Amino acid sequence: MKKSLHALMVLAALGIAFGCAAVGLGQGRPIVGGFKEAATDDAEVVAAADFAVSARREQEGVPLSLVSIKRAERQVVQGTNFRLCLEVKAADETDAEVDTQDVQAVVWQKLTRPGEDRQYQLTKWEVADCGGGDSGRNHAAPLTGTRESLPADPATSVYSSLSNCKRVSLDSESGASTLACRGVGGYNLRLEYSDARESITVISPDGKQHPLNFWEVISTGFSSVGQKAEWRVTKEKGRVVPRALIVRFNTSDGPEDSTKLTSYLAVAKITPGRICVTDKIAPSATANDEARRAADASAAKPCLEAPAQDH
Repeated sequence: MKKSLHALMVLAALGIAFGCAAVGLGQGRPIVGGFKEAATDDAEVVAAADFAVSARREQEGVPLSLVSIKRAERQVVQGTNFRLCLEVKAADETDAEVDTQDVQAVVWQKLTRPGEDRQYQLTKWEVADCGGGDSGRNHAAPLTGTRESLPADPATSVYSSLSNCKRVSLDSESGASTLACRGVGGYNLRLEYSDARESITVISPDGKQHPLNFWEVISTGFSSVGQKAEWRVTKEKGRVVPRALIVRFNTSDGPEDSTKLTSYLAVAKITPGRICVTDKIAPSATANDEARRAADASAAKPCLEAPAQDH
């Protein structure tokens, strides 16, 4: 699937105005004095940047990782303000296929006594051009949304890993196993393996399991899923709401040659009433776009049924 951060999330301004405006930093403290350039590899700068990404990831409930610190400034005022220009991506650190994007973040570090743990507060996070590299190519695309409202925009994509999952069960005799994979927006996934075949079960926020049964609905041949899941999401009152799921499904469904794989895109709708596969997208040059269009229209579609078996 095409990996891009274009329109994944609309960015929120969470605190002070960027620059020299005299506003409080979440604690009612005025900004005094100016910012001075700081080394991007300074230990305090790195700690502030890690906190900013971690706090944003927790706020939005989606994958987010720090790629690099492109610029850093420091201001001392009843603590320390760190004004950072960061290169980030909406994926795990190990995911090399997702494009990056620049953001500006401001982190306030509380003044503490010697020996006390550092205390931080993220007061700003917004799209910005840090300059240099290729990260500016997506600057028109906001990364996250405002807390107050959701623009009437089409659904966008965020990704979660299907390769960095935790095994939760294993049958020593058959080899069948289940892996727990982190999802987005309160939803999680289970990657199931049995008899050289794989499928996905969606776990909704209420803990209910929704088997997608790829090994029946898409193909009964030997199979495996791709390394990531693509979620089509919208935003409601500042929260990410999954609407559909797209997963690559590789299967040997050729009866004459079981080693020849066909790579489908399985599309599943996520609605309050039902979570199930609605579309099976065959390989083509436009398959990714077709899958996203199918996902965005999936709520009104019926569930695919497993093909009838010949007897």
